[in-house]
Amino acid sequence: MAPSGQPTQYLNPTPNSLLVVEAGSSIGLSFDFTNDAPNPQSFYLEVEGLPEAGWATGVGSSSSVVAAALGGGTIRATIAPPVRALPGDYPIVVRIICDGSVVDPPGDVTATLRVEPGPEPPEPELEQEPISTDEPASIAAEPVETPEVPVVEPKPEEPPVARTPSRPARSPRPKTTAKPTGEGQAAAPDGQPDTPAQSAQPEPVPAPVPAPEKPPAAEEPVSQPEVEPRPAAPAPSPVAEPRPAAPAPTPVAEPKPAAPAAPPAQQPRPASPPVAPAAPPRPAAPSPASRTAADDQMPVIDLETTRRPSGGEPDEDEDEEPEVVEQNLLDPRDGSVISLKPGESMLLRFSFRNDQRSTRTYVVDEDRSLETGWLVLVQDQVNINANGTGEVSVRLCPPPTAAPGTYPFEVRIGPLGSPLTPCNLMLEVQPTPAVQLTAKQTLVKQGPFGRSVEFELTAESAGNANTTFRVAVTDPTVETDEQGMPRGPDEVYETPQWRYLFDKEFETLRSKAAGRPPNPVSLKLRMWRKGIWWLGFKERHEARVRAVPVTDPSNGQKRANAVSLTAVRWRLLPIPGFLAAPIALLLFIFLASGASDLRVTNAYGVGRSFYVVQMRDENWTEGKPKITLQARMKWSAPWYALLKLKVIEENRTDTHYFVRGGYADDISVEEYGDRSRRSYEVSSILRPGADPVLVRFVPLRTDMKLLLTLGPRMLPIDEYERDEVLGDEKIPLKSREVLVEVPPDEPVRINFSNLTDPKRGLKVLLWPVTNPTNFNIENFNRTDSTQIDPGATNTAKITFVGQAPQDGSVLEEDWQFVTTDATHQILHVRLRLKAE
Repeated sequence: MAPSGQPTQYLNPTPNSLLVVEAGSSIGLSFDFTNDAPNPQSFYLEVEGLPEAGWATGVGSSSSVVAAALGGGTIRATIAPPVRALPGDYPIVVRIICDGSVVDPPGDVTATLRVEPGPEPPEPELEQEPISTDEPASIAAEPVETPEVPVVEPKPEEPPVARTPSRPARSPRPKTTAKPTGEGQAAAPDGQPDTPAQSAQPEPVPAPVPAPEKPPAAEEPVSQPEVEPRPAAPAPSPVAEPRPAAPAPTPVAEPKPAAPAAPPAQQPRPASPPVAPAAPPRPAAPSPASRTAADDQMPVIDLETTRRPSGGEPDEDEDEEPEVVEQNLLDPRDGSVISLKPGESMLLRFSFRNDQRSTRTYVVDEDRSLETGWLVLVQDQVNINANGTGEVSVRLCPPPTAAPGTYPFEVRIGPLGSPLTPCNLMLEVQPTPAVQLTAKQTLVKQGPFGRSVEFELTAESAGNANTTFRVAVTDPTVETDEQGMPRGPDEVYETPQWRYLFDKEFETLRSKAAGRPPNPVSLKLRMWRKGIWWLGFKERHEARVRAVPVTDPSNGQKRANAVSLTAVRWRLLPIPGFLAAPIALLLFIFLASGASDLRVTNAYGVGRSFYVVQMRDENWTEGKPKITLQARMKWSAPWYALLKLKVIEENRTDTHYFVRGGYADDISVEEYGDRSRRSYEVSSILRPGADPVLVRFVPLRTDMKLLLTLGPRMLPIDEYERDEVLGDEKIPLKSREVLVEVPPDEPVRINFSNLTDPKRGLKVLLWPVTNPTNFNIENFNRTDSTQIDPGATNTAKITFVGQAPQDGSVLEEDWQFVTTDATHQILHVRLRLKAE
């Protein structure tokens, strides 16, 4: 935890943990996590409670770590309070965030950060030692002689800490500032002309140009005090060279030349001079020796020095800082799957610790199995002092045109001159979310009534990833760029005449299982007509609907996410409804009103079937071959209704228009009337007919020639005469009734006998009006007439098939007939379940 040693690492700290760190030093936090999702997810740390955001690095979404589906990993952050931090206890909360939610476990980890006073004096003290600039030689020698070199080991990858100006040791990942690198590497003089030239004017006396490079070395400690490189091994002179660049940071740095003297008192600070090693993007491990071999290491020094000034060029560097922030993965395991979208990048970092007693060079190489440009060696080697640490790194950056899929590749790492250790990895390129929108019908007509026109839309995935999208109508007047993207907001929800209503404005295309395409989503759009449509039989409106992924407004450069729709409304009259209503009402009154409750008033019947029976009077004679019967009908209808009556007989239909109230129809009945039937229906003149009624005409042909007996022995059945009335006219009539008891477990047979002479007699016909439901009738027609020839007998077999009542009540049903026998013109056969 001391500045001179490697930062203390806290692995998976538990709630209420005490984290101790010295001001000006740092500690590391490491949390293991597991990705339970079926797809790759990004994880990052969030720390609350620190006095300043700059105390923590490696936190926030910009430092997220990607974990493969159902995989895991470790996420790290560094907390480094500045030298001026006030000692004390600071309550903090640390949590892992994934997709906007807290990962549990570990959930919210509450801890206490205890900041202890640092051993080094405050920066102001260093400023008082500029007088030591006259002793460059001695200062330069000190770093080499003292064992402070090992002290520099701490992986002052406090480069992250370098976010604050006081920590120039921070090594921004972007190597875009090659200029500073070159200047620092080449020689101190090169760096002096740029920055020192401005602030070095006061230094001419302490550090004359002809003087050896050592004087600059004296200034070096001041400019890069916090970086604790291991470059002590290299000769003092090379170390001194980068120092000249150090003074350049700011005029304040001038007094710091004396700082070299301080190193002996505080080894951590003196060791920092070799800031040059901080060149690697993350680790400060590179040693001064690498300055001559890798020019890209010095950018760290110059970038920090140029960043110190508050105006001018430093602003440009600060503007570039966001580019430095990218996804990174430290020490990926063999077989790891790294998921990236086309155009994204991830820095893969491989760390080493040199356990040897001498400086060693570690390298990284790749098998070139990926296409050119997909894998870039960011730092292909690093020199590490004895007992020191360092990193090499490569950057994965599939281009925007990369096809979705998995791409295996191999990275080899290890000490230079020794067999390298292979690390087999897999790059998974994720597809770009895209939506395809189609319409069931692009042209929909609506009329003559209704203000809205409805369209059915279907959204499908044009890629292979779950996609949340938004659907809206676009404004055709908004200008678009050369790629077809709108230059401003182009979504509209209504126009002066139309309003657009979606059943769902946001929806997600989601796959039900891994490896399967997302299921299509159905949408509905209603175009609602506002205001009054004054004139015309037809109006037309066109609109363009577009579905856009919320994460990619360009829809992956695919244009199938929009569809043009046309709504057409039509009407019968060229004027608005409120004007046409009176006219339509009149038409409706006179032409569209119908009739109901059609019935035959002088007939016997049930439901929609009626039987007009011949009445027995003084003029009736048995066997009369031809008679005329009349069906009198009535119905209910408004007084203003214009109606028509249809009379349907076999294949002939007669229509009578403008009938009112009722109608009487005469029909000539011959023989037995078994074919004498007609259908009648009454309806509006403009509408098709309503439900018809069926009317049968039944004449009288015999008298007392129908006999009912029971069983094979022809046992007589008692008959009862009762009075009845026919229809609404309540015409009096005599009917016959018999009672037959049916045992529950055996059938009963009823004999219907025709008593007329077998040779010269007349037939008897029976029409069933109602049929029982709990009794089964066999050997008898239950739907049409049953004919009994002269002298013949028809036997009906009756069986109980229902459920006997359990409460002891009597189960009884009425089997009704209309016959051609005058005595039995209306016959009721009452079937009763016989009690056991």
